[in-house]
Amino acid sequence: MRFKHQHKKTELLGSLKGFDKFLSQCVVCQEIGYDPDKLKLKQNRHFQKRARENFNPVKINDIGVCEQCQKHLSKD
Repeated sequence: MRFKHQHKKTELLGSLKGFDKFLSQCVVCQEIGYDPDKLKLKQNRHFQKRARENFNPVKINDIGVCEQCQKHLSKD
């Protein structure tokens, strides 16, 4: 996981109830980050700011693979 500030992970997830709904994880590389499309729907600006400060955006396709892994898998 590329959590930008690993020591703040527990604090962040505890302080933002329901934050896990906005996280995505790639089934290939196990990268965890926020889903940019889902985060846009959240109206709370403080919530969005904290997500962007602490996680990287990860777009996952319908089978659970991130864009970076999909590029590597489609080369073959």
